[in-house]
Amino acid sequence: MRYTCSFIDKLAAQSSRPLLMSGDTVTTAGDFVTQSSKLATMLERHGLGEGDVAVIITPGGPEFLYVVYATMMTGMRLALIDPEMGPDNYRAKLAQLRPKVVFADSRLLLLQEHPLVYTPARRLLHVPYVPWFNGAMLVSIGRWMPLVRRHERLGRWLKDAPPFATSELPSRTGEYLITYTSGTLAEPKGVMHSFAGLQESVDDIARLLGDPTQLRIATHLPHYMMLSISMGMPVYVWKHDWPAATKLRFIEQNRITNLFGPPSDFVAMIAALEAEGRCFPDSLQWILLGSAPVYPSFLRRLQKVMPLHARVVCIYGMTENLLVATATLDEKLQFAEEGDLVGHVVKGVDVRIARDGELLLRSDQSYTRYFHEPNRPEWHATGDLARIRSDGSIVLLGRKKDMIIRGNFNLYPALYEPTINRMPGVEAAVLLGIYDETRADEVVYLVVETSENGSSRKDVPQHIAAALRDGPFAIDRQALPDEIRVMKLPRSGRSQKVDRNILRQQLGASA
Repeated sequence: MRYTCSFIDKLAAQSSRPLLMSGDTVTTAGDFVTQSSKLATMLERHGLGEGDVAVIITPGGPEFLYVVYATMMTGMRLALIDPEMGPDNYRAKLAQLRPKVVFADSRLLLLQEHPLVYTPARRLLHVPYVPWFNGAMLVSIGRWMPLVRRHERLGRWLKDAPPFATSELPSRTGEYLITYTSGTLAEPKGVMHSFAGLQESVDDIARLLGDPTQLRIATHLPHYMMLSISMGMPVYVWKHDWPAATKLRFIEQNRITNLFGPPSDFVAMIAALEAEGRCFPDSLQWILLGSAPVYPSFLRRLQKVMPLHARVVCIYGMTENLLVATATLDEKLQFAEEGDLVGHVVKGVDVRIARDGELLLRSDQSYTRYFHEPNRPEWHATGDLARIRSDGSIVLLGRKKDMIIRGNFNLYPALYEPTINRMPGVEAAVLLGIYDETRADEVVYLVVETSENGSSRKDVPQHIAAALRDGPFAIDRQALPDEIRVMKLPRSGRSQKVDRNILRQQLGASA
């Protein structure tokens, strides 16, 4: 039987196999096909189909994946939106996407409709900002809530609809997934991926791991769920904010073999294992670290608590090309040259260095274009300065433009500083990251120079912190600074631009 693409073909071929374990809910491959086809039927009944944009704003789980596969079946384009965005970023992306349908968590929608509850919840509980979706059909996901606005309920759709006639559909090969990376509020960078490119990425990761069907991953991130299930790897859903001891028990009880995340995700677990004088459970076979740079101090700590048979691999990739190069823990620790070794490129990826030292790449994995542009150049400019060693491995030497990597989030100061600079009393604002070995992550500083009217106020940091969380100057949750300092900013040259290098040294000395 012919289905819409290789992702759904693979599900249909293993219909009885459990693939997603979330709390007490077990979802099989067949459940995904059945439920997704019902949702596809309802989308088609509402006039949605080929080329229309759907937006999803919900945590990972079965419903998230039903939307993924249903939009594949109908030929729609799916945009993954981070619910932690600030108002300016949200509005800019929605204005660009012009979605026909939005799938959103019913709890967030309820809070949005009741400002007397939402305002304190946003400030005290850090509830994400959710905009009004003018012109788009709204489908709520989760429990029934007394929502005022007109909306459809995903649960009712799945209950009432017949399965979609997937066997009669043409094969989907074009553009499908939209994820966002750096950009400006004027031109957000929506990265378009095709079915073929995503399949190449899935195949490359599967080749790295061996036989994914014999592995199990624990994660809270929706896109890791999607990639893992596409490989045939069962997914066990945990909560990101669980205590380290709870996560370690979860790994042991569910015989988890794979973990994937930035170094900061592992610090608390490493500390707990060090305190108890033991290693990760024996079931663990792989830790994939998806961040650059990964520092030797962190890797040495991790190495001491790994089972002898387990492997640690650092993955270098980006939104535009998910898997570029890999380096093992031993390769990273043995590297003694200048820069950050990210390893050998995976099969099918070509790299070269531009005249200005920037790393360029091309591959069948690569994105098709940015959403706001008609096409992409043959070679993708990564923004990383690099060199290629005689053995073909890549060494990163820095960034062409300022970027802070915190956890899984790439923070581009140029995207947020203009919003902060509009605040009354703020003369200039700079976001900087300084690596902290204890956290195995960047500490984000916001340094603000105030006008004379505001410079004497001792509570300036508190006022700025509150404004960044809620209101017209709110920014993405993941971009919120760890520390705010008010000081005179160092400047240099005729243009008197802020000297970030001097500022970084000043902050590093006082940290």
